[in-house]
Amino acid sequence: MESIKPKVAEPIIVAEPIIVAKEETIYDTSDTSDTSEEEYKEQIINGYKKLYFMGKGSFSSVFKCNKNGEEYALKQINNDKKFIKYATREINFLKDMKNPNIVKMVDNFIYEDIQYIVFEKLRVNLYSYNKHIKDFNILTKYCYQIADGLSYLHSKNIIHADLKLENIMLTNDLENIKIIDLGSSIESSYKIENKKNFYIQSRYYRAPEILYEIDLNPKIDIWSYGVIITELVFKKCIFNGKDAKDMIYKICDYIDIPYLLMYTDTSCFNSLFIKDIAGIGIGISDYRYSKESNNYKLKGFRENRLDDYLNYALKQNFQNIFDYQIYNTISLIYKIFDYDPNTRLSAEECKIELSLLE
Repeated sequence: MESIKPKVAEPIIVAEPIIVAKEETIYDTSDTSDTSEEEYKEQIINGYKKLYFMGKGSFSSVFKCNKNGEEYALKQINNDKKFIKYATREINFLKDMKNPNIVKMVDNFIYEDIQYIVFEKLRVNLYSYNKHIKDFNILTKYCYQIADGLSYLHSKNIIHADLKLENIMLTNDLENIKIIDLGSSIESSYKIENKKNFYIQSRYYRAPEILYEIDLNPKIDIWSYGVIITELVFKKCIFNGKDAKDMIYKICDYIDIPYLLMYTDTSCFNSLFIKDIAGIGIGISDYRYSKESNNYKLKGFRENRLDDYLNYALKQNFQNIFDYQIYNTISLIYKIFDYDPNTRLSAEECKIELSLLE
């Protein structure tokens, strides 16, 4: 597939978000159709009165609970060694956390051989609330708070490693966000020695250096953050690949093929792209998609596609937005979607860029 720029810009269809497979609990869900009567049964657990089921993920269930007149979210960990390991990791990371944009752990304990974690009760996640965000000032406020929470985690040498809309909650007054679910988080010093350990981050939010199995670094969270911003703008995820190869191609459709040696030197790159000998020296990409791309529904890279789509969506989906804010938002997203993690913006730098949107 050659990268040919069409004469007419393609219209963007702003649709409802694509559902991402949920890997962890969502506190706010009201769908209780899959819960049993036992899950609804009121219990007193270590002084916490379990009231009703709120949501569940692959390794825990969450219940609304009450203690001394205060409401909390009670996470009950599934009784499996692997899941308990995740819970222990989350507890260790959260016990010293003091940031307004990181969820507050109130308590943790083992009751009848089951691990529980108690959190402040929050209202709704950004995945569910996204379609209600129509004021540009609200968008930038939430984005700033996410960056602030990420900056704090990174200052503590913690990589969240599973940042996505479902793992960002809103407080009851909808004024502040809280990053949740540190069960998959890892220390910045962690070294990947086995390729199977590259299976981190939810697929749509996975950074290219993880997709190409290159390296792990805190900037993978920044890439995920960029995906979140585009989701909040488009009201859907544009990097919605059905597997890792499709993800790589989907990213290239919008941001072009990576030409850095750190990518071109990988076996992954050489299986997905081939040298375009005819194009060398005449201004056409040195590489093009290999025959592997025929297995996926792709557009092929077009310069300015992402610009055009963002410009359209920002104007269509938000109130009270000015041209300079559109320009600076697009500029911010491009600085985040930098293939080179060394020059990709840090969380603190994102905060500075966001100040230009006021």
